Amino acid sequence: MFSNYKIYRDDVFDNIQVTDLEVEGGELLPSINSIAPPQSLRPGIGGDIAYDMVTKRVYYNNGSVWLPISVGGGVGGNSQSFSFIKNGNQNIVANTATIVTNWTDPVPYSTLPSWNLATGIYIAPQNQFMSINADIAWAGGISNLGTRFTRIMYNNAMTSTTIIAKEVITQADPATNIETTQQATINLALDAGDSVWVTVQHDAPLSIPFLTLASGNHNSICGTVISA
Repeated sequence: MFSNYKIYRDDVFDNIQVTDLEVEGGELLPSINSIAPPQSLRPGIGGDIAYDMVTKRVYYNNGSVWLPISVGGGVGGNSQSFSFIKNGNQNIVANTATIVTNWTDPVPYSTLPSWNLATGIYIAPQNQFMSINADIAWAGGISNLGTRFTRIMYNNAMTSTTIIAKEVITQADPATNIETTQQATINLALDAGDSVWVTVQHDAPLSIPFLTLASGNHNSICGTVISA
């Protein structure tokens, strides 16, 4: 895959930290699509390095999966961060738990291949620890009635069990023209195949057709995952 490259200073391949990466002779790193990545040239061994056209980051292969090269210090597992914002408003009808969907990651935000931004669902590619924070904003100017619910949901792939991992319940802001904001944060231990997503719900009077989640950085999800 490579004819000539150098990694300086931190040559650690089971927990890669790269301070400087140089490809000699004007050559470019090969590119991959992390949503549908290729197999390693050395299955079970790894060592491949490539540039991901989706996240615009340098990835390495550990023999089974492609992972972004960590830019942080410290020791332990591979740490990856994610952050994205709402891509357009989302209308939420009363008394119905609704997955928050349609996210986007314009610069300087960035996502991970395991996040499906369209559906809003994360599926763990391997055993991981996740720290997730969801900032939710219910748009003002619609109603100051009812209660708002934001939930971080967790599905155990082995048992097919879904639970509310974290719930935040907030009364609507008394001022109709002011957004009602909520923040939910939790740390989760994930096995490969487990999934995480955010749902919202409200119980505003049925005379109000729907409430709306605001677009852009009014709503965001961010956090980190650490893989062994």
